[in-house]
Amino acid sequence: PTQYGHIILGTLADDHYYFDAQQHILIIDPGGNDIYTDETNYQISPKLKRLNTAIIDLSGDDIYQSGKQRGLASALLSVSLLVDQQGNDQYIGSTWSQSSAFGGISALIDQQGNDHYSADAFSQASALFGSALLLDQQGNDLYHIKHHGQAIGLPFGKALLIDSQGDDRYLSTQGLASSYENTETQYESWAQGVGQGFRSWLPGGMGILIDVQGQDHFTAHEFALGSAYYYGLGLFYNLGSDNDYYQASRYNMGSAAHQASAGFWESGGDDNYYSSGPAFCAAAWDQSSALFYDQAGNDIYQGQDFSYAASAHNSISSFWDISGVDQFQKKLFQPAYVTSNSYHQGKSMSVFFTNQAKIKTRVGVDKQEVVVSKTEQQWLDKVI
Repeated sequence: PTQYGHIILGTLADDHYYFDAQQHILIIDPGGNDIYTDETNYQISPKLKRLNTAIIDLSGDDIYQSGKQRGLASALLSVSLLVDQQGNDQYIGSTWSQSSAFGGISALIDQQGNDHYSADAFSQASALFGSALLLDQQGNDLYHIKHHGQAIGLPFGKALLIDSQGDDRYLSTQGLASSYENTETQYESWAQGVGQGFRSWLPGGMGILIDVQGQDHFTAHEFALGSAYYYGLGLFYNLGSDNDYYQASRYNMGSAAHQASAGFWESGGDDNYYSSGPAFCAAAWDQSSALFYDQAGNDIYQGQDFSYAASAHNSISSFWDISGVDQFQKKLFQPAYVTSNSYHQGKSMSVFFTNQAKIKTRVGVDKQEVVVSKTEQQWLDKVI
């Protein structure tokens, strides 16, 4: 122990650490398949200590388990760091874990391994009045969040999720019930590069998701994949040239509402884009701006109304697919669509550009969940 808290040096064996952010400031473990369990009592009180904490694990297939309230790599009015250098790791959380910040700064850095992340909410790069980073540098990873995560910037928050390499799966499922009419089977995700504000109360923050390389699958519901709400900024970048799959339901893939800005950028590959609801691929509503940009590939699009550069109530939207022969489902296809401006009695603008388009009755994109292996599904069933 020190005057600042306990410092623990681990062993090469399989260790089990019971972590308390009010007592421990540093754990360094050189190896072994270790288990880290967060037992911190985060109940707000005058006696609450707000220690800056760090966990550094050098190798091993490790398990990081969060408590009921918050979890590892969670900064509550403090700084929190978790670095895992090597191994196929499991990150299991409830809320406010896996790089979350509430009035602080948090970072989770995983350098190598096929990792699994699962949490309920406000995790995997989530920030409110703070900054959060999740960096996974290598491996075929699985991310699961119910809602509010995978780069969500809440008021005065900045959240960044970067996955540098690997064929990754991002899921946001079983979230909050949708507040829109006739959407009984849909949920609110607020995930995968989103800036969210609390309307008429606090302006949104900034959420950015960057996937550098790999054939990736993204599944979410409402407000996802580079979207924003009420003065928020949501950005999504996929910088690889692989064939990727995207699925969501409303306000997704570069769409924004209520004085917000959103952008979606795809660098290449023959990609599939699917939305079961409206506001898809550059939809801007109520003094908002929206951008969708696909740089290369023969892509397939299937969406609903108010999509493909749609704007209303003094908004600006633009859709750009600048290379390849692309397919669009004929039903409800109305590119560069401008509708009512009754909110503010102004004007809106929509721009749609595609290199070469085929408008077809059926484009061959069907609703489907992200395919995970049997072992991964068993793991998800266990931890969710």
